[in-house]
Amino acid sequence: DKNGMERVKILGSGALTEQKLADLRQKQAPVDLFAVGRQISVGDKTTEISLSYLLAEMWRGTEPEMITRSGASYYPGLKQVLRTPDADVICLDEESDVLDLPEATPLLHPLIREGERVLQGEPVADANARRVAQLEALPEGVTRLEDPDFWPVRASDRLAREALS
Repeated sequence: DKNGMERVKILGSGALTEQKLADLRQKQAPVDLFAVGRQISVGDKTTEISLSYLLAEMWRGTEPEMITRSGASYYPGLKQVLRTPDADVICLDEESDVLDLPEATPLLHPLIREGERVLQGEPVADANARRVAQLEALPEGVTRLEDPDFWPVRASDRLAREALS
């Protein structure tokens, strides 16, 4: 800005973590937008979660083929994640409607089936409002950056049995 470049946007990137983002915001760094990729999608040795998509099932013809290669999902088959007031439950998609979880909200929604789009895009403002609502529904301690509370995630009984077989 001091050199007459006010119109130039500053992009922050490069192994950004939640802590680094919080530090930059706290210091009021003059960054207009952040590019966060690897740390959020695959995690690192200090995290217990990876948000990377791992293929668990592929349809060829009329029968699903389980993917068993290294790095594939531990739990087989097409899954759903159900958010309840006190935990998330990972289950097989086909059992999500029959589990006795009356207050559960499904978190996964298919975008494409058999090569056809089944869910239309939405405005960014709508997606952001949904994100904010989901975060606000969680206990405050779970979203804390420093020393967060544990949010339980468990597999349904059926899915756990499928993983063992």
